[in-house]
Amino acid sequence: MPARSHYDSETQARAVRMYADRLEEADGVSKTQARREVGDVLGALRI
Repeated sequence: MPARSHYDSETQARAVRMYADRLEEADGVSKTQARREVGDVLGALRI
């Protein structure tokens, strides 16, 4: 049985789209930094 998510499916989908969009930008941001930025925008907690 998969673990229960803290976020609804709409929020998860939005985060994935934002992350992909951020990585496509030409400024060469790292994957880690892109995740941090998306989490900050969405107000996600860092664990």
